[in-house]
Amino acid sequence: MTKSIKTICMTLLMTICFAVTCLVLSACGGSDGKGQVFSTSADAFGFAGATAGAFLSKLNVASSSAVNIADSAQVATADQSQKVDILNKYIDIFDSVVGNNAITSTKEHLDDVNYNYKITTTITDLDGSKQTFEMKFKEVKQDNTLVTDDDRDEITSSLSGVMTYNGVEYEISGKKQVERDEVEIEFIAYINQNTRVLVEQETESGEQEFQYSIFNNGFMTDELSVEVETERNEIEVEMQYSKNGVEISYKFEREGNALRIMYRDSTGSGYIRATVSSDGNSISYTFDDGTVITKDI
Repeated sequence: MTKSIKTICMTLLMTICFAVTCLVLSACGGSDGKGQVFSTSADAFGFAGATAGAFLSKLNVASSSAVNIADSAQVATADQSQKVDILNKYIDIFDSVVGNNAITSTKEHLDDVNYNYKITTTITDLDGSKQTFEMKFKEVKQDNTLVTDDDRDEITSSLSGVMTYNGVEYEISGKKQVERDEVEIEFIAYINQNTRVLVEQETESGEQEFQYSIFNNGFMTDELSVEVETERNEIEVEMQYSKNGVEISYKFEREGNALRIMYRDSTGSGYIRATVSSDGNSISYTFDDGTVITKDI
């Protein structure tokens, strides 16, 4: 793996996770019940855009991930290998690096003929370096007038603009519908017409769900939905994955410096513990039956 590819992977490893971790800390407020992660619609829309950018960055990077089974572990079944293949593809979106990190998310008006809003998210890594995600877009109502902050009730609008992730600019276009406490956003982020990510974001009564359809070379390669919420001051992330009739549910929880992942599919359920190596180059997945599969990042 080249240094540039490792850099992109590690950037992905921290970007969404810092967003989820820090936004949760600001939203918990000490409650023991469930709560929403994103305190504003801009936070949620920024998260949707950042994840879309992360997926597109993956499509831009050609990488291999051969499976290695530890000598001391049991032999992995095909079913276990499949579960790890899926996990390893998206683990960097759910893992987090805990430390003195910070995230700031701002929404501002633009006096620009092409855009009337900009959302900027800045993540401070453990070493103090900063990663910035930016989305500029025009939001227009059905009567062809620009949306303003005074529009608070029922609105149907179109979205068009660009987002910048890891120094690469992607075109975005979509629509938004607001009805009281319900917000639905659907947009597409493009590398080109054949390689794109369709994002459907829905917020209702504090519950937030993000659905992704990922297209590569004209074919839909993956379909997944993500729910993010807090419970007992802890992040809960659940991913539903679907492809070619295979459906698997993963629920992610922090366990020290590792992730504890509960999975469920048509064959049953179980647990996997995912640990990143000290050099950051690989992840070990340990099943509850003792099987260990190690994959390159």
